[in-house]
Amino acid sequence: MSVKEVQISGNTYLRARRRIGKETRQKYFNIEGLSGKELALAKHQAMKLDAHWAIEQNQGQEHESFLGLFIHNGKFRYLRVASPSQKTGWAVEFSLARQGQKTIYFSRSVDRFGFANAFQQVFAFMVKQMGLRPRSLGTLVLKGLYYQELESRFQQKSLQIQQAHRVEFITPH
Repeated sequence: MSVKEVQISGNTYLRARRRIGKETRQKYFNIEGLSGKELALAKHQAMKLDAHWAIEQNQGQEHESFLGLFIHNGKFRYLRVASPSQKTGWAVEFSLARQGQKTIYFSRSVDRFGFANAFQQVFAFMVKQMGLRPRSLGTLVLKGLYYQELESRFQQKSLQIQQAHRVEFITPH
């Protein structure tokens, strides 16, 4: 996964080697008998190739699977449940920030639509924005995972808020 100097049949080579997905890529640069400048150039070419392959390797790992596009380091991306503020109530929100473009934002009120309906509308909007097929197996699995996660968060957060606002009345005896 780098550039190394190797001896093969009495000749010296620089080997650039990296595994990308299930494929190992390698290239040998013969450095036997090269002058200082030629050796530096060969090392530079090998390092440049290795850096290019490293970028490909990292891109492959980030989006190795369909679900990897939506779940990163165990956290769901793009959709969330927003806690109520002084201006708004509970909401299901979609946010997609693309480099060099405006952020796409869409939300639905849980108070107005109910959690399930708000989720359905926001998820349908996300599917359209991401260019997914609404009835594909991957999209349906993703929908189930998102729904389960967001509903769980909604219930946990609402319970925490209810407990924080609970007032105990003490009656004298």
